[in-house]
Amino acid sequence: MDAYTTEVRLARLERGNRRLRLLFVAITLAVSVVLLTGQADRRVVVAEEFTLVNAAGQMRAAIWVCEDGTPCLKMVDNQGRGRIGLFFREDGSPAFQLHDTAGQLRASLMLAGGTDPTIEFSDAQGRTRVVLDVNAEGEAILDMLDDNKKLRLALGLIGGELPAIALYNADGEPLYVAP
Repeated sequence: MDAYTTEVRLARLERGNRRLRLLFVAITLAVSVVLLTGQADRRVVVAEEFTLVNAAGQMRAAIWVCEDGTPCLKMVDNQGRGRIGLFFREDGSPAFQLHDTAGQLRASLMLAGGTDPTIEFSDAQGRTRVVLDVNAEGEAILDMLDDNKKLRLALGLIGGELPAIALYNADGEPLYVAP
């Protein structure tokens, strides 16, 4: 793979990252508007679940309290399939998920470990294939995994400045590391 192809792929990944961030902000704003609109006249609605339906009575979104006591949001498509989810992970960090028409998780935006912004992309079988992360030290890291979820390519900025690359074989042994 030449540098041009890598740059093009990285640019696409960054565009996707921007789109996910915009979608996350839009959903957060929409939920905020829905929740705050009811406060204009100082009335309070208390419930364990809210369901948003269309004119035909079909559920389009739901907000409820998950089993662990945290709030959850699910949005569904025209066929009633869950496509967008917003919830808290077991470690308490927020997560935003996108599912394909088959219900398979395809993309996640989260704060791994509660602090590190992370985006994961999965294939149609649900296997994580690409992980983009900024760790606590400010290092940007892009990992690409094979069909067996084994790391095969890692790109990063050591110390947030020095470019690095590592290629691994199917057994996880390094084939090439630079610097």
